[in-house]
Amino acid sequence: MPVFKYMTFLLRDTWRSADRLKLLDDSMPILFLRGAMDEMIPEWHMHHMWHIATGKKDLSDHNGGARRFVTFPNGDHNNLCMESGYFEAIAEWMTVTETGWSALGSGNRLG
Repeated sequence: MPVFKYMTFLLRDTWRSADRLKLLDDSMPILFLRGAMDEMIPEWHMHHMWHIATGKKDLSDHNGGARRFVTFPNGDHNNLCMESGYFEAIAEWMTVTETGWSALGSGNRLG
């Protein structure tokens, strides 16, 4: 995959994540999940998105844990969900975030 970084001029899709983050209400819960071995999304990009979302440079929880950054040391872009603790991190965040399930909407409940 790293060889593709030299062909980015061919990509037509744009991901305006930073612009979208700026539109969210400060109370909106956000969970950032990052694989330290991600070959597609550089570390600096995730840190930049976190800074936009929280106004913080450090990666500690924000807003009582409603905004959280979790890094998986061995995760890459395509296997992150297979990392130990991945689903537990999501479940814990959903538990901590009182609006987590209601943010899905009443008609979109899982289970």
